[in-house]
Amino acid sequence: SSCSNLNMITLLSVAKLHLKLAKARDDTDLLPLRRRVYMEMTISDPDGVARFCDEEGLSIDDLRDLRPIVLYKESIRAVTNDDVWHSAIRSGGLEGEVAAVMVHAGTFEDQGWGNEKGNLGLALYDNEGGLVTRCNLFGTYRASGYSYGNHPARILHAEDDIVSKARPGFQYALEFTVGGGGGHRLNVKAWYCKIFFVNSSFDASRIGTYYMADPEGDDGLYVGQLDANGKSDGKGELVYYDKDIFVGKFEYGSMVEGVLYNGTRALDTMVNGRWTHNNFENGMVERYPYDVVLSADC
Repeated sequence: SSCSNLNMITLLSVAKLHLKLAKARDDTDLLPLRRRVYMEMTISDPDGVARFCDEEGLSIDDLRDLRPIVLYKESIRAVTNDDVWHSAIRSGGLEGEVAAVMVHAGTFEDQGWGNEKGNLGLALYDNEGGLVTRCNLFGTYRASGYSYGNHPARILHAEDDIVSKARPGFQYALEFTVGGGGGHRLNVKAWYCKIFFVNSSFDASRIGTYYMADPEGDDGLYVGQLDANGKSDGKGELVYYDKDIFVGKFEYGSMVEGVLYNGTRALDTMVNGRWTHNNFENGMVERYPYDVVLSADC
């Protein structure tokens, strides 16, 4: 719309003004301001990015942040009486070519009776907010052929439109439908989406997923390297069904060492398969950072 286009132009103008003022003050650290201009340009003036880089004496790689993007929605309890796709959370503008997207929900349930209409989706929007494509991630809950259970997970690759059609400046959104006709309800917990860029840490040939539990029996989805028997082995993540994420080292299907995070905040550390609790191991945070661009609604 004309209003949204005007808003994007205004944000770009403000970002350029802040950079200009910083230069006038002889500020030394201009990279965050240059990144802000770059980010706004990818959305509202993508053709101007190369010119801006030339003016600033930088390459695009100097400005891009290719850390994985994580979209996280802690809980949805919806009774919306329609079949419309509703937005749960949206990313910022993409900064590179997308390699893969991993999506997982700790809980996905409807009202448990009557017609089946509950869906979870991942949508891709262009620089102007227009829908490019939408992927119904798991199909309609309880419908014939639904096979993902209450803890669905999926990895989308380059052969999927939702990945191959992504461009710098586009945005992803987690969306859902509840269903019209009365009585429909949707219950979602710990909805987690991780977007990997090309040339990032994602190697599809070495990544696997399966359900596992920690030493206390709290379970979730493991994402990471696997051994010959299909068990966790090497660096990986355990995305719990409630809200926390463990990043660390795994061996023979068990957690060995690492850090428990809530968002990007470290909660606890593990050494030799045991939680350290009050004896927090700061070195573990440096060894196993949760280095992502996080958009969360908790």
